Amino acid sequence: MATNSLIGRIKQFLAPGAGALFAAGLAVGCAAEEAAVIDPGAGTDGKGGTALKGDHWNYANNPDRFNIQLEYSLDKLPREGRADRIPWPDTYWPTHEDSINVRWDGRTNLSPAEKYDKAFNGWTEPEGFMDLKPYSASNCSDQSWSKDYYAKLGPAATWISENKGNAEARDGLDSDNDGKTDECDDRDGVETWWGLCHAWVPAAMLEAEPRHPVTYNGVTFEVSDIKALLIAQYDRSSAFMIGGRCNDKEVKRDEKTGRILDEQCRDTNAGTWHLIMANMLGIHKRAIAEDRTYDYQVWNQPVLEFKVHEMSEITLERASELLQLGHGNECNDTDKKCGFGSCTEGKCVVSKYPYNDNAAKLYEVSASSFYITESHPAKVPFTDVITEYTREDRYEYILEVNKDGKIDGGEWIGSSNKNHPDFLWLPTASRGGNPNIDIDQIRLLVEKSQKPQEEDNGADIIVHENPFKFDIPDNDPKGIVSTIESTDAFAVAGLDVEVNIEHTYVGDLKVVLKKGTKTSVLHDNAGGSSRNLKRTFKVTDLDGIDAAGTWELSVVDSAASDSGKLVSWKLKLHVPAEGSAPTGGTISANNADAVAITEAAEGVTSSLKVEEARQIKGVRVTVKLKYTRVGDLEIALIHGAAKVTLSAREEGDAATLEKTYDVEGFNGLESAGEWTLSLVDGGETAGDSSGELQSWSLEVLY
Repeated sequence: MATNSLIGRIKQFLAPGAGALFAAGLAVGCAAEEAAVIDPGAGTDGKGGTALKGDHWNYANNPDRFNIQLEYSLDKLPREGRADRIPWPDTYWPTHEDSINVRWDGRTNLSPAEKYDKAFNGWTEPEGFMDLKPYSASNCSDQSWSKDYYAKLGPAATWISENKGNAEARDGLDSDNDGKTDECDDRDGVETWWGLCHAWVPAAMLEAEPRHPVTYNGVTFEVSDIKALLIAQYDRSSAFMIGGRCNDKEVKRDEKTGRILDEQCRDTNAGTWHLIMANMLGIHKRAIAEDRTYDYQVWNQPVLEFKVHEMSEITLERASELLQLGHGNECNDTDKKCGFGSCTEGKCVVSKYPYNDNAAKLYEVSASSFYITESHPAKVPFTDVITEYTREDRYEYILEVNKDGKIDGGEWIGSSNKNHPDFLWLPTASRGGNPNIDIDQIRLLVEKSQKPQEEDNGADIIVHENPFKFDIPDNDPKGIVSTIESTDAFAVAGLDVEVNIEHTYVGDLKVVLKKGTKTSVLHDNAGGSSRNLKRTFKVTDLDGIDAAGTWELSVVDSAASDSGKLVSWKLKLHVPAEGSAPTGGTISANNADAVAITEAAEGVTSSLKVEEARQIKGVRVTVKLKYTRVGDLEIALIHGAAKVTLSAREEGDAATLEKTYDVEGFNGLESAGEWTLSLVDGGETAGDSSGELQSWSLEVLY
């Protein structure tokens, strides 16, 4: 390639790979990099003939490109489905943080790439190496980082830093050609959303999730260390692809109908999307990958589930209304208001569906896909709690069905015309990444992490169970309460709660553990339409409480139409070792400085600093604010490389908010450093909304 710049590399990829961080609902993306795409063959319409025109799905949108047996008949397709194998969440390893060479577990712990070099490449830490400071985009003056650090890295870490990391932001050159060489403001063009989503998605879909830390050759690899190394080796992957990438920052549309003019930006065709979702998730039970946004940004996610909410056959007149074709508009014989029809007796009449000559029937559809979002790097697996990392996209479209009853195309309608997937892809294998990392060695670590881990915490565990089933009343704020009595008198040194709930929509549920005046929220209306909640919760905020007495588990279903039951639950009480006592406490900090909130795209932030360095067991955040419509706000908490959404536009029409959020997303990280509260107006309609963040506070449990 002509240039070594990251910008130059981005322009050369085939299947772009950007993504979004919704860990807990937050939209942060990642950069496009190169991926290999298997092209299944030339240009048919998927039904034995050549593609008629771009309005019917074209060659790029042909569902047969997935090279898998597909059912096309609408009446034979399931209206919902879910993949049997769950893709796992992980961070997108941001480029500006040096990708998988970031020390995510604190400055005193090596990065995933450094650990690999030490365990497999014969690299040893040079004397004084841990005193050297890596480059930080948040403080990037020459005095804030050590150039010797990069000179002393091992081969895997060096390759990552130079090819997938922030080398261009610290090389003193003008890589983005803006006339500046000292750029702490924009990291020499390296955007914060660039990273490895294009590699995370296939790795998460095709590789098993590591379950616990593994020590190999004297080096301990945490769960996210192993994930990072897997992801690095999916930097190039083999895949089947449907749809082409839209490269337009401003997509051109028909002035009358709002329909996208450029074919590359109009796909994925709505008919293709429905057919692939119903086949892959409903029939084959396989996850697929998608670029969630139709424009030049690429936000890759694995899609886990699909569901049709409504589907009904419609008339040409109804289709004309939905597509804004002008049927029924006033006209006269001399004007040109009836571009899709003719002027008859002063009214526009659309007598033929204009977008697909094969369409014999038309259906109006409302459906959702449920995708997996990224997480923060962590020491624990996440597929057991996948509902917390599952997000929903809802779409509206018209299905075009031919005379044989087979789906033949489609059109996005309503808000989905501006919010639909750009392309779909089906990864099949890794094609390689870092030349200094062997994927088979990483798979060895994954295999070891799958085996049972011996626990030696110096404490016994007493288990109590309530095996009695309770029906959970639908849409009832009283819910149910199930109790366990304990006669064991000791200060709890650790607590696990195993819950088995059968339910058709876990997003309706709130599950709370109570002991005396102490409560701990285990599950708070997360997970959307996912079924069943079978999970063991590690409760950190009740350490030290007396084990003796009544423990209550309450389950409330706060919405109508779905039902379920509490099948059983267990209480696992950790007994402290003889002569020991539970240790821990709380670090509190607050910021009472008011900050004005506006509709600015970048939002507003407020920060506070924690000086004490402790390992986090839980975080409570209390936010007090007023805003024109609180439900338009996306509220997130940021600490180091971790970012957790507190509210993803979920607070409704209220004008005030005073709420405490219990957050697990920072558990295992170090408390010291800056904590930032971010507020962004994510509402779809611009206006004159305004308000004020009045105060916020932080409690860190350790």
